[in-house]
Amino acid sequence: MRSCPAPVWILNVAAGARARRILAAVDPDPDNPERDALNREIMEQATSLAVRDGAWLDVMNVWQLPEEHTLRRARACVPEDEIEALLRSTEQRSNWRLQQLAAEFSGRCSMMRVIHLKGKPCETILEHVETDGIDTIVMGTCARTGVAGFLLGNTAETVVKQVPCSVLTVKSGNFVPPAAVHGDMECQSDR
Repeated sequence: MRSCPAPVWILNVAAGARARRILAAVDPDPDNPERDALNREIMEQATSLAVRDGAWLDVMNVWQLPEEHTLRRARACVPEDEIEALLRSTEQRSNWRLQQLAAEFSGRCSMMRVIHLKGKPCETILEHVETDGIDTIVMGTCARTGVAGFLLGNTAETVVKQVPCSVLTVKSGNFVPPAAVHGDMECQSDR
C-alpha cells in the first residue's frame, strides 16, 4: 500500500458487488499542493464510485488542534479564552477548506453529505464506519517510509487493519514509488 503508485483496493470478504455507503476521508489544504492533489484524487475516485453504484457519499474531514493538550496544561499558562479562540479559528479554517473541496465535486454526486468533526482521525473514521454502516472507504496514503513512516504512523494502514469494510487507498499523481527513487540513486552512483 505504501509503495504502489496505483490505487489499492482492499476488499472485505463480505463486500457486495456494489457499494451502498461510501466514506471519502479528506484533509484539505489548498496551500499544500501535494495534499491538495491527493484530496482531489480521493474525491475523483469517491464520486465516481458513488455515481457508478448509486451509493451515498459521506465526505469527512477530521480536524484537531495538535497543540491543544499542551496549551491546556497548567505550566503553559495560556488563558482559556485564548485557547478557545484558537480552536474556533482552526475549526473555521478547516471547515471552510472542506466546504470548498466538497463544492467542487457536489455537481457530480447528488447523494453527498459533508461531515466536519473534531477528533483523532483514526478513531473518528472507525466510529463513523460503525455507526453509519459504511461499506467502502476512499482515503489517501502519503506513503511515508523509513523512520518517518514508523514514527508518524499512517492513518490509512491503521484504518485498514481495523475496519470491517473495503478500503480504496489512493496517492497523488506526483507520487514516485520508493523503488523508482532507489533505482535513480543507483543509476546516478554508477556514473
